Amino acid sequence: MQMLKKKADNSTIKYSRLVDENAYNKNEENDNKDKEDIKNDQNIEEKKENNIDNENKNTNSNDKTTLMVLGEIMMGGKVTKSLDYDYLMAFKDVYNKTKESDFTYANFATNITNLDKIEDARSDYLVTKNILNALNALGIDALSIANDHIIDFPSDIIKNTKSILEENSIFVAGKKDMPLYFEKNGKKIAIISTNSVIIGTKDNYDKNEISMYDEDNIKKNINEAKKMSDFVIVDIHWGKGEASFGVSEQMKEMARFVIDSGADLVMGTHAIGIQPIEMYNGKPIIYTTGYFMSNLEYETTKTSYMFNFVFNKDTKLESIEMTPIYINDLKETLLYTNYDEVAANINMKNLCNRIIDNGLNAEIYGNKIVIKIT
Repeated sequence: MQMLKKKADNSTIKYSRLVDENAYNKNEENDNKDKEDIKNDQNIEEKKENNIDNENKNTNSNDKTTLMVLGEIMMGGKVTKSLDYDYLMAFKDVYNKTKESDFTYANFATNITNLDKIEDARSDYLVTKNILNALNALGIDALSIANDHIIDFPSDIIKNTKSILEENSIFVAGKKDMPLYFEKNGKKIAIISTNSVIIGTKDNYDKNEISMYDEDNIKKNINEAKKMSDFVIVDIHWGKGEASFGVSEQMKEMARFVIDSGADLVMGTHAIGIQPIEMYNGKPIIYTTGYFMSNLEYETTKTSYMFNFVFNKDTKLESIEMTPIYINDLKETLLYTNYDEVAANINMKNLCNRIIDNGLNAEIYGNKIVIKIT
């Protein structure tokens, strides 16, 4: 185990290697009735949010641990390839939100070049080192490379990506047999990141030490993580493709297998469209954390959420806070309520109702959905 970064007092990130040989589509029902219902609800929701904020102020924040999950980052392509693109400005609307948590994590389906500018047409998921300005401003602690597009480029570029991130104190998750540990006040939360989507052959991922989903291997990683941490999250890059909406039977089977193997929460990327969270054997399943940045033009890839996991002093998951975001013109991530407040509130209301239909305790507080777990 090696300590890589200290973000805040008593907060650290560690990793270890096993030595064991062995859509929903954008809702278009923006009729007057919905708009009136949303506006009538807003005063009540704002009061609820103020009450929550007051409760948090009266609680010792050191007793809780928060982990912000931002979803998948797919940069490059049509817009970010332009010479005047400013990575730092792409996320200016959300910096204050992402830096509020103890730890911040995302899936990084992008490689980093040492070039000062990118002119090659084959650069859909390639960025310059200037991306570090944005990652640091976001307060990113760890990025997972367990995804399909990370092998779009040769091994030397993938190696360069890992090195640049680690040299700048950003942990690289999603390596083969390398669970990630967030630690605060002696309590640890583990994330096991793995990929199940293959472009080309599996050998390309294996030779670059990208974690690939395998039932026996995931069990070993979960067993290690359970011995060394208080809460285990498994993050799977899965689904049929960026253009496919919904939850497949394979995703359901994988999520349930992982929970049956000991995980406390399952989340995923790649499949598009934020789906309602569901519970299995008392454990949450978040089928997709969506996109935090993407060059895809489907409406379901533009509308997403930031997920903030709140753990109590005993590292039990207390709540999941979901803040809606919108990817505008393929180049900037905005708080959805700032971009289109009415549409954002309709989106939250519909998703919240579907989460409630799945048997969870969910409410809208101002500009976010709060799901109470314990």
